[in-house]
Amino acid sequence: MGEEAAGELWDRAVQAMMSGGGSELTPLLQQLMLLHLPLTLKYRQLDVASLLGNNMPQDAWNAVGTAFNILEKYGRNLLSANRPKFWRAVKFNNPVFKTTVDAVKGGREILHQYGYTVEQRDGLSFPEEVAGPDLGKVAAVTMEVALLQAELGFLRQGSHPHPDLFSQFAHAGTQEVSPAMSPQQPAEVGTAATSCAVCSTDCVISHCGDCALYFCGDCDTLYHRHPARSQHRRQPATPRLPPGGISGGGGHGADLRTLSMGGTGRGGQTPGTSPSGPIISPSPSPSKRHSPGLSPSPSPSFSLSPLSL
Repeated sequence: MGEEAAGELWDRAVQAMMSGGGSELTPLLQQLMLLHLPLTLKYRQLDVASLLGNNMPQDAWNAVGTAFNILEKYGRNLLSANRPKFWRAVKFNNPVFKTTVDAVKGGREILHQYGYTVEQRDGLSFPEEVAGPDLGKVAAVTMEVALLQAELGFLRQGSHPHPDLFSQFAHAGTQEVSPAMSPQQPAEVGTAATSCAVCSTDCVISHCGDCALYFCGDCDTLYHRHPARSQHRRQPATPRLPPGGISGGGGHGADLRTLSMGGTGRGGQTPGTSPSGPIISPSPSPSKRHSPGLSPSPSPSFSLSPLSL
């Protein structure tokens, strides 16, 4: 496929993301991944070379994938017709933000691309004079965030169709692995049982004694999917509603309604689905070799199949 045809495919994927990022997006991301093009041509918004090169050794790419999962939710929330109440700001003291997005180099820069360009003492926000996000820009960045997240997932599984595109980064750098990949100390209590520590919604169903945080069902699954937190002890929690309604607490306010991590989420969501379609992640390929330095990722959603490009 030539660069012009690849550009048309990229445009279709952005439009699919803008339209809700449902099932029509999955095959487009799949086709983009199958392209044997330099990353600088495939990615128009993200500086992939810097993202990967600045987050070395290659073990840290697991942390990049985790951070991008959260960043994709920020983007999808901005694209939603029903944006959450606190969409204009991202708080630095949110424990999930600190251990995912802020634990990788380049995470804040992607938020800047979404429109969070005003840096304050306690977080990032949209400029006051901006009425709403630039949906075209947000859709383009979010699509590429989803694409890179999927590509790194296939690299972890050893099933990426063109691992050579990433080989130049595989053995460069000697920095320590990102903190997001190391066992976490119990986090400071950022919210009361009235709201989820990740998305600030009132659908609290569990409390983690190791994190000292409360979670809704979907965010509990997302946060504790990381190997360093997978054995944390969680107990059912009954939300205590404050007089006058729900407050935003210390979270960034992003309503992660697009999560599809299993369990029943907000609005009785079916396991493995989301209002905006399936989350893209690799199918397991146990018979194939894993990319050096990367551990397998457990969240299958689609598999690569031969396509006529």
